[in-house]
Amino acid sequence: MKRKNKLFSALILSVMLVCNIILPVCAEEVEVLENESVEEVAIMEGTAEEAESAELVEIDSNVAEKKVPEVTAPSVEWKGGDLRVPVSFGDYAVDDFRIEVMVNGKQFADIMEKNLITKDYVDIPLLEKRYGGFDKLIFSKAGNYAATMIFKTFLDRNEISRSEFTIEVKKDSEPWSYADETVSFDGSQDVTFHFKNGTNYFEMESMHSIIEINPNGEPEKVFLLSDSNEFSYDMSAGTVTINKNALKRALTEYVKDGTIIDKIPVWASGIIGSSRIDLYDGYDRCSWWLDVSNLDSDSVFAWWESPFTDVAVDNWYYDAAGFVYERGIMTGMNETEFGPSVKLSRAQFATILYRMEGEPETTYDSAVFPDVADGQFYTDPVMWAKSTGIISGYEDGRFGPADEITREQMAVMMFRYADMLGLDTTTRGDMGAFPDADRVSPFADEAVRWAVGMGFIKGDGGLVNPQGTAERAQCATIIMRFMEGYGL
Repeated sequence: MKRKNKLFSALILSVMLVCNIILPVCAEEVEVLENESVEEVAIMEGTAEEAESAELVEIDSNVAEKKVPEVTAPSVEWKGGDLRVPVSFGDYAVDDFRIEVMVNGKQFADIMEKNLITKDYVDIPLLEKRYGGFDKLIFSKAGNYAATMIFKTFLDRNEISRSEFTIEVKKDSEPWSYADETVSFDGSQDVTFHFKNGTNYFEMESMHSIIEINPNGEPEKVFLLSDSNEFSYDMSAGTVTINKNALKRALTEYVKDGTIIDKIPVWASGIIGSSRIDLYDGYDRCSWWLDVSNLDSDSVFAWWESPFTDVAVDNWYYDAAGFVYERGIMTGMNETEFGPSVKLSRAQFATILYRMEGEPETTYDSAVFPDVADGQFYTDPVMWAKSTGIISGYEDGRFGPADEITREQMAVMMFRYADMLGLDTTTRGDMGAFPDADRVSPFADEAVRWAVGMGFIKGDGGLVNPQGTAERAQCATIIMRFMEGYGL
């Protein structure tokens, strides 16, 4: 039994030596080992396992350092738009980083947007951010630009690594230029500014426009035009057009005392890639000047803010809808809808003329029209219009209040209303321009020619369309032309 124990102990020691496990075993302890029981040897085996575990921990603590993020190309050619730089994040997670970029020794960008940072590349906006939200063009000249990309932890901004590389720009870019520096605005028309787009790398994709107003030395005030209802642009034609009502609203909002300054600075910026660049040279020069020296103050303050969701400043009927709404001639279908495309009835048009006349008192007579009852919204207007000869009704004696009014019927009622007011109704238009002129009913011929001659009716798709119905927006426009044409 003792021989077996000795052989077993010797075997254990041999294994431990082969595995490079060094135990402080002295000769005395070996002698003791020879006399140990199998159970005691098991305890000794446990001690060896603990020693092996301790050695493994020591090895893990000395593994090679993590591979840090770096730029994987010594140089990158800029070909317009954002600059894409190839990178590797090594053993680090992409989401843990923000990127800072230095160009020619100056801080150029601080990138935190996740869509610009991936495991394979970083997209750098091509423009240098600067005060005021605008960007400064930096790669306008050909050459090599020394750059450094700094990889920092996202939250605490601790630097992990940095890489140097070169940005190559192989050709110059032509800047923007202006065809006119001053444009006049008298309140009656949209304003169009002209520019020449840059070439090569710097072709703009879209535009922003800003009006700055500083009357009487007051603090600078800014009116941003970024909505399609307020301004439009044509990149191929090189034009920026500002809606006249947007300009009026800007002036009205910021010039409360009625004072209009002679010139208003207009600043423009263009969108290139994900960046916005100013369209002027330096901080002390605007893109254009808006000359308002001939602007009538009444024209400025005549703009109206539409309460209707279906009447926007870029709608062709915007001014007309505001004209009739502000004067109480036409109201909306409800509080939020004007109903520009809704067909107008005969009763509604009689009501419009009645309101234009100031809603004079009248008396109901059931014998006038059998289909016009007392107490309706159109009762008084119809009674008034019949008594003044503005309307006569159908041949069968009805008025037809719910019938959609035709364009020639509307012309007849307006012609008779103008005659009732004692206005000059002798003007006649040339109907030869309308291929359907022969479709005008005999009773309406004189009135239609008068309306065409006065410019109240200008055709519907090249036609006079006498039996066509009239929409509310069309009616509002004709009423506005009528009242402005006669100075009412």
